[in-house]
Amino acid sequence: MSVKAGIFDRPFGHEISYSSSTRESPERSRIFQTLFPDERDVGAMLTLQAPKDTPLDFLKLEGGMFVGNGIKPQFDNHLDFIGHLSATKRFDNFEIGGGISCYLGGQLMYDGYDSASGKPKAVPLYEMKDNKWEIKEADYYGKLAPRQYIGFDIQASMYNDGIGFTAIRAEYIMGENPGGSSSITLNPTTIQTGARYIRNITGGYIILTQDLPTLPFTIVAKYDWYNPNCDISGDDITSATEIALNNIGLGLI
Repeated sequence: MSVKAGIFDRPFGHEISYSSSTRESPERSRIFQTLFPDERDVGAMLTLQAPKDTPLDFLKLEGGMFVGNGIKPQFDNHLDFIGHLSATKRFDNFEIGGGISCYLGGQLMYDGYDSASGKPKAVPLYEMKDNKWEIKEADYYGKLAPRQYIGFDIQASMYNDGIGFTAIRAEYIMGENPGGSSSITLNPTTIQTGARYIRNITGGYIILTQDLPTLPFTIVAKYDWYNPNCDISGDDITSATEIALNNIGLGLI
């Protein structure tokens, strides 16, 4: 059991905490750069893991409460929960691991006060139906526009005398993102004002690394994607914020 508090990597998935010194690609996948800019957040986390040489020592549970806007200062009174349950098993020349992550948070809905009545302005919350934005709730003032993700990750590696070291890692993330009509700000420095639009998102990556026998080189191949709005495509897209992005990377180390 351990407790960590301060500014540190969010316990979501695998790539966020994968050290830059050992990362094979020049940068992290686009979905992590978009959903979790700066990688780190301010918060406190509890880690639980069974003692070594016990039947459950391959399981690890991390969970904590975080500010939710990265390394920026806190400016409202709510916290986001981030958790990751992972398992890793090692055999003779083979290792496999995986995990499931969740992010439960949101953005506070606020749009100031009406100068005439002195009352808070109504802040609508929109969702997409039949390729169009529709009001889900006319006044969401004081509530949290949902920012919620679930992620799955897997890692496998093997060493063979003939072909050397082989490793493959993959992650898949889906969830809901709050944003404006044509922009999404996930590490704000102030409370976001105006109507919020909830977008269903997906994304992930798969990366393969393979040693070259008898040579001091490793080949790297990586594919990652991020779809910021799964409910529309083609001519229904009216903003650059909604465009799905795909990357293919090849490298030699």
